[in-house]
Amino acid sequence: ECHDPRLHSNWTEVEIRTHPIITEAPNITTLEPLYPPGRLRGDEVHILDLGWTAGEDIGECIFVAWTAYFRKVSEPHLPWNASEACTSEDRSTSRCSLDGLDSNTEYLVQLCEHCTDPLADACTTLPVATYSSPALQPTDVLVLYRERNQVTYEFNPATPGDCETLGWHMDCPRCSGALSTFSTF
Repeated sequence: ECHDPRLHSNWTEVEIRTHPIITEAPNITTLEPLYPPGRLRGDEVHILDLGWTAGEDIGECIFVAWTAYFRKVSEPHLPWNASEACTSEDRSTSRCSLDGLDSNTEYLVQLCEHCTDPLADACTTLPVATYSSPALQPTDVLVLYRERNQVTYEFNPATPGDCETLGWHMDCPRCSGALSTFSTF
């Protein structure tokens, strides 16, 4: 407006939109490594059990999907990895198994409720560490030489997993006088 009404400009209409009210973030109730027998060996996949309760439906969110994301704590510069196994279009879903993780590694896990309007999405982030992978047992053990107090053997040491190997211990109950030995590299 001007002091002189003859100098007023015409009105310009501009449509603006305010941000939606964000929905309440989900509450992560379970986030722990699973250790089923025989699964966490060597380079096998490591799994996290992820459970949650939905936040109150208080915002302007029209539910689209739950998605869990993960990334290594040591790599904050890298983007989040979305988990296919932990993506669901059913709002009543409250549990999944997050897989594809490395052993003995600290991760950040982020669970998001996605809405038709991404500005209304809500996420919760928590840290977790996966279990270490134990060494596999040696294979192809072959006794090369055996005497009363000495046994010489060779073997395939197999995969060390996350173990910093100090050596191998061999028990030989049928070798009189040579009940156990410790071999280093």
